[in-house]
Amino acid sequence: MLSKSARAFTLLVLGVAFFTNLDAASIASDDLPMEVMELKSQLQELKATVSQLENKMTSNIADQFADKTIDSIRTNNQKDATKFWMELLNHAKQTSDNRTDELLSTIVMKAYSGKRTNFYPLLEFIIKNNITLAYPKLYDALNYYDHIFDGQEVFVLAQYLRQVCGESTQLYGKLPLPVRRVIGGPVLFKNQDNRGYIIGTEHTPCKTREECYANPKTEAYVFRTSNSLRETDVLKNPRAQWRFTPPITMDMWAGFNGTRMAWGFHLKNVAENKFLITKLRMTTFFLRNDTNFDSYYVGDLQCQYQPMLVRGEEGDSIRLAVVEKYVPKREFIYGGNWGKKADKVQLGRRGQFREEMGGMLWEVKSVMKEDEEDDGDINGKVDSEMSSEPKCQF
Repeated sequence: MLSKSARAFTLLVLGVAFFTNLDAASIASDDLPMEVMELKSQLQELKATVSQLENKMTSNIADQFADKTIDSIRTNNQKDATKFWMELLNHAKQTSDNRTDELLSTIVMKAYSGKRTNFYPLLEFIIKNNITLAYPKLYDALNYYDHIFDGQEVFVLAQYLRQVCGESTQLYGKLPLPVRRVIGGPVLFKNQDNRGYIIGTEHTPCKTREECYANPKTEAYVFRTSNSLRETDVLKNPRAQWRFTPPITMDMWAGFNGTRMAWGFHLKNVAENKFLITKLRMTTFFLRNDTNFDSYYVGDLQCQYQPMLVRGEEGDSIRLAVVEKYVPKREFIYGGNWGKKADKVQLGRRGQFREEMGGMLWEVKSVMKEDEEDDGDINGKVDSEMSSEPKCQF
């Protein structure tokens, strides 16, 4: 950008050059005012040209900072991403560049670029720099690439949006209803095929290493409603209520006990206030006080789950994936053995690309008081508990 002194010198040189080209006859003639007016016009055009060049230089510098921020986010270089973002903001402040919001939209869209693996470094950049204006832009990016469904990204976004901005923002109200229910919790899971609910039985603390790791007792089943187990009783039963929680640390990359936000959520039973653990080789589901495992069995015991939104004609549902965090690999929980008439049906796991999908779909039901009604609106209407003043203004 040209300094004030450089601009003044440029105008002076051009002005002198113009007057030098005037001959003596012109100066002595009556046409002097016309010559002066012509000079004034040319100087105004020159000023406009200089201003355009300055704006172009300013835009180029801002765009360079934006491109460097994008590249740093994609490589998860958070330090450089923050540095270039701050330089962009300082440059915009010094030059009165009003394109910051436009450039932020470009950064979010290009940094994500339709790759789910880019979601976590991008969200981490937004959180660490407290860029609340970027949350709607990140949601728009997920929506643009149709990544609201069949992935847990929208649930992770909802978790941080709820934590940072609260539930009363318009953006939180736009989230699909099952997403808001899961994040707001607690919730109940009803299998769409056998119509059974996941219920945790009474937890019995293990006393030996064999009971704790090698051969744990199954403590989570799918119970069908029947004459002896009415649905109204299930809805009030805290053993049927589950709450998703992020890993102990909110850092998405340096996790706790080998866990990361990118791998999934923890799932806790409300009645027992204990984590749901999956033993893969036995397909056993049991409850634990914590997620610290014996090192010998740590590869076989998994404690993180990915909810994934599934589009349906009669309403959206979810699939629940068990995440083998060190592979990484996902297998989905389903309500097995639905051909039997028994009220208790054990949970199971199936691979992602199996044709039998009915048993893998779970309806998410919220835990409400008897006098409350669920509006079922997923198009921006905020639930009754979201009446407080929003913490963020978008």
